[in-house]
Order: sequence, then structure tokens, then C-alpha cells
Amino acid sequence: MGQSPRTSPVASLLVVLALAVIVSLPRQVNIDSKARLDALSDLFSRHVIPDTKYSLIGPLFAAPLWQLGQWAGDPEPAVWWFNRLVVLLGAGAMWWAFRPALGTDETKRFLLLLFFASMVPYHLTYFSGEVFTAVTMAVGTATAILRGKWWGWLIAAIGAANTPGTVPAFAIAVALACWDRRQLRGILAVMFAACLVLLENAIRRGDPFEGGYSDDHGFANAMPYSGQPGFSYPLFFGVLAILFSFGKGLLFFTPGPVRAVRKSKRGERDQRNRFASALPHVDRHRHRARAGVRPLVVVVRRVLLGAAVFSSSRAGRRRSF
Repeated sequence: MGQSPRTSPVASLLVVLALAVIVSLPRQVNIDSKARLDALSDLFSRHVIPDTKYSLIGPLFAAPLWQLGQWAGDPEPAVWWFNRLVVLLGAGAMWWAFRPALGTDETKRFLLLLFFASMVPYHLTYFSGEVFTAVTMAVGTATAILRGKWWGWLIAAIGAANTPGTVPAFAIAVALACWDRRQLRGILAVMFAACLVLLENAIRRGDPFEGGYSDDHGFANAMPYSGQPGFSYPLFFGVLAILFSFGKGLLFFTPGPVRAVRKSKRGERDQRNRFASALPHVDRHRHRARAGVRPLVVVVRRVLLGAAVFSSSRAGRRRSF
């Protein structure tokens, strides 16, 4: 996977341009960002534990920036640099983590897609929690799988705990990695993430299982399920929005998994066809076998076919990692 002398300088220039764009992004304020900033101010200025529904695990890492801004007279501009620094540091960490699997040019293309063809730059204009979760989980998982470093799972666990809804997805990823590598230490990271979530709930709300969303509800509109507390939005429509929402659905911004599933299914089908085409050569000499051997031939055929399907699906899982 060598570099191309023609494309590599251009890709390098574009990466530098992307970094400049990230540094010069404007600052915007929304309700979620203001809530996280006020939570830090309550904690460090008024010494009060904030009772917001958003996790404080990620914002706590922005505490040094908040303190610098406090010394300068206004913590808001300083805190808004947090997500940008997280992405810049995460890009360097991903460059290092991906080196065993990708060449230099492939890594540059990945970073260009991340900076120019995703929603990351938009989220950098806010003090949101999704950036911290996405970067730490990506860097941690890549470090654990590609570099074989156990502490990568801990980094990913901290990111998952910052957005508790991602803990089940993190558990599935860890389970697949443990199954593929025949190692169980990744399960400790899932337990660590769950303990962080429960501990934060217990400290801030007095109940480990109170996540702050029990009385939360959106705006009421014509939809019969709107304006109700809890997670009243139908799961079916939520999945449709996550996958196919125009401009921000996973199908548009992360088409890789869809392609991996298609390749896995195609490889499984081709493998079955090859075995099926080879089976008539076994049947050609079937009349020479005695009647007592015929059931054994049928069993062997089915075992071979099942082994082919299992091996191809297993190969597909490895490629997805």
C-alpha cells in the first residue's frame, strides 16, 4: 500500500486545509450546549451538582478550558474549543491506530471524508456531547482491535458512558470482537461503562437507574405520540429516520456497513453455489456405493455446505472489523 507521488501531496494539502477550516469554524449556541455550559458553571462556580439530563463525563474533560475562560472573564469562547481539540487530537490518534490496516493515502482519504463529507464540522460549532462520544469510541475501538492495546477499550467505554444510549451498541461491538479474537477482557470495558453510568446517576440524582429522562418530552404537534414523557416516539419511525433521513441518515454518511453486508451476503451465496456445483461430481459415483453408505454421503454433503456458509459469514465479520 504505497503512496502515489501525484495524489499524496494533494491529499496532504487538503488535510491541512481541513484543519484550517475546523479552527476557523464559527461559534453557535443552542439549548443543549447552553445546558452543558451552565452545568459546568454550577459545578465550579456555585459548587452545586447540576441535575440536568445530559451526562457530565464528557464536559468534565473541558474543565481546564472553562477555568482558562473564567480567568479571561468569559468561559464560553474557551469551552467552545473543546470539541475542536477533541477532533484534532482524535484525528492524530486515528492516524496512528489505522497504520497497521491502512496505508498513508487511505488514511488521508478517510480524514478528508471525516472533515468534508460528514456532519462533524457542523457539530464542532456547538458544545455538544456527541463529538466526544464519537471520537473516543472510534479511537478506542480502533486502538483495541488494530493495535491490540487493552486500554483502547477503556477509552471507548468512557465515550459510551458519556452517551448512555450507546452502551448497548458498544456491548455488541465488544462481544463481536471478543468472539473473533477469543478474548474476554473487552467485557470488562462494558462493565466499566455501565458502572460509570450508574455511578453518575447515583451521585447526581440519588438513584442509579434514574437517567434524567423520566419526565422529558418534546413539543406537542399533530402526531398522537408527541408531547408525551419518556421514549414515546415509535421505534419503527425512529429507525427509519436514523437510517434514511435525507442529508444525515446513516445510509448517506456511513454507507460502508451496508456495502460490507452486501459483500458478505454475495460471498456467502457464491460459496454455496461453488459447493452445490461440486456436489454432482460426488453423486456421479453414487451408484457404486452400497445402500448403507448413501445416508453417510447425504450427511457429509450437508455438513460441507453448512461449514461453507459458516466460514463465509465468519470471514464477513472479520472484514467488517
